[in-house]
Amino acid sequence: MALAIVAAYLIGSIPFALILARRWGASDLRLVGSGNLGAANVMRASGVTAGVLVAALDMAKGAASVWLAERLGSGCVRFGHLMPTPKTALRRLDLSPKARREVESEIWGV
Repeated sequence: MALAIVAAYLIGSIPFALILARRWGASDLRLVGSGNLGAANVMRASGVTAGVLVAALDMAKGAASVWLAERLGSGCVRFGHLMPTPKTALRRLDLSPKARREVESEIWGV
């Protein structure tokens, strides 16, 4: 079960947008356009090909995560997607009680 948790977390935390935007010439996607690590911002910063590829890879990541969750029953897939690094996790957890409940509901689907 521990291996499933680690694998699920790692699948969710792959930042395809950041990786491909750097490969296609954007220095730091978080400082360009909307600052969002998403396919639309990659498309603005690095072109249509990179944006479409990010969208496809994010969909594949989601499909792999669902497949893994179905097989192993792990809730850590969504946690890895929402909080890809420990620094992000700590920053997000330092919230008001209401905001923390919202984040937890996103993580656990409650």
